[in-house]
Amino acid sequence: MIHRIRLEWLFLQPFLLLFLLHGGDCDGTPEKATCDWVGYRKVERMRDLSDCTKFFYCILGEKPFRGSCPWQDGYYLYFNPNTTHCDFYEFAHKDCFGTGTGTGTGVYVTTTSTTTLPPTTTKPPRPPPLEEADETDFIIDCSKRHCGLFPNTYGACDTYVVCVNGERLEKKCNGGQLFDVKTKECQPAAQATCWKEPNAGPHLRRKSQPECPFHGMSPSTTPLSEDKDEMILQNPVVTNWGIWQAWKECPAGTYATGIYAWRRLLLQGRNSDHVGIVSVSYRCQTPGGNETDKFIESLAPNLPHDGWPMYYMCKGAVVGFRLNSVRDLGAGRDNIATDNVQAMCSCSGPAYKPYEQAIYSPQNGHRGDWTAQQNCKKYQAMTGMQTQMQDIRERQIGIYDNTGMNNFKIRCSTVPDPYSSCIPREKRLLIRTCDNSKSDEGLRCDFDSQIGLSMDYENAEKRIDFYSSIGYTFQENKDKLKERVESRLRSQIENGRKLEYTWDDVIPSTLSDPEVVASHKLFVKPWKKLELYQIVGACGDFVVRTNRFLRMETDGKSGMKQQIYFEI
Repeated sequence: MIHRIRLEWLFLQPFLLLFLLHGGDCDGTPEKATCDWVGYRKVERMRDLSDCTKFFYCILGEKPFRGSCPWQDGYYLYFNPNTTHCDFYEFAHKDCFGTGTGTGTGVYVTTTSTTTLPPTTTKPPRPPPLEEADETDFIIDCSKRHCGLFPNTYGACDTYVVCVNGERLEKKCNGGQLFDVKTKECQPAAQATCWKEPNAGPHLRRKSQPECPFHGMSPSTTPLSEDKDEMILQNPVVTNWGIWQAWKECPAGTYATGIYAWRRLLLQGRNSDHVGIVSVSYRCQTPGGNETDKFIESLAPNLPHDGWPMYYMCKGAVVGFRLNSVRDLGAGRDNIATDNVQAMCSCSGPAYKPYEQAIYSPQNGHRGDWTAQQNCKKYQAMTGMQTQMQDIRERQIGIYDNTGMNNFKIRCSTVPDPYSSCIPREKRLLIRTCDNSKSDEGLRCDFDSQIGLSMDYENAEKRIDFYSSIGYTFQENKDKLKERVESRLRSQIENGRKLEYTWDDVIPSTLSDPEVVASHKLFVKPWKKLELYQIVGACGDFVVRTNRFLRMETDGKSGMKQQIYFEI
């Protein structure tokens, strides 16, 4: 009696039975099977002559798919060819196990020998209970779809949708398999290609730390002058010919980032004169390198200027220098003075002009000795230079010994603290756009949430590396930044400004450390365009990402907008 009640319930609600698709290499699998049925129906279930617990789901115009009867109420169901539904053993065994006439329609295998697998005569072992499919409140419209199996664009990859004559059935793959969009069947996870929304997330760039940590070079102990904001450095004197030229300064807010220097070999008849460095130029840029056309230069007097064909660039900033100086060789000898100059970089090796690229340069490598390296202090970068140059007399070679640059000074200036100088403000940060405004079907929209205090690598990676390389590290200054953002935004609320986030009481949990990242999915209804914003507190190159989001939907037909705030 109990079995009959269950059978009646199953017969009335056959679509509630879960069947699972899978592939295989043996005969009787969808790859080699064909559908054989009579009548006009587009969709039919046929028994699998090799396994009573399975059946084939035939769809007109497509290859058949193999299905499995589920495990229900502690019993393993079997396919009943008379009702074409999964049934209890007592009602399915005659036709299934060959004790009946066996005249029902079925699936046969097309092979070279056209053999049909015999029906099994033993009861298969019971599998473990199947997991139920995830439930959602979103209905995929099957009314306009051709009958068949489709990826579940609203759920996980291990689920799929069966459309049968306008009806929608959501099913779940078995045994850890995933629905493959190419074959339209469940496949082993390693072989399956899951459906993914075009341009799907994640859309966040995350780094645990800057690429340019603090350079850590020891500052010079004997600067020419020093105060709290700047320091003047000079090389140890090796030669002392020429006069000091005027100071050359980078524009305000820019710092030296690249160098170029000319070396000269003067020729007159059979006479030659190795001059060494006769001109030097530094490229000046803002932190992050947005300004690319600022430079400072110093030339030896009476020198024809040949321009600056290129610059040898630092990563980060110039924070020191050293000269390759040749000692006084004595009267009647060809003195050189400075043969090269290196810019010491905060986030890379020294920048300088290689010897093999020098004009008229017969030497292989430097001819002098490197002076002691002169370094700026922590938080400083080079902003100016002064050179001691001897004037050039090209027409007096053999009588006058030209040397060019002899000594060098740089100005190191303190770079403003980005953590104390930034201005906090609240803003909406667009993190995801999913346009479904031209479709009559639902759309899944994946996104990553990133909550907490972080550096804005997406827009300011070079600036962050610049500041970090000269000593303004994130870990050492995050507490200062937290306090600044909290106090400034709280004061705005107290002064009557309406903000979208309650910064006055929840900011400690929002400014979490380390930053919390998680993946999520939203669902976009037909004819809607979704724009997803996160409420953040921006402060220069740093951002406080809160757990408050704004979902803005635009109707593709009417243009009307709807705003919904939510927290995660």
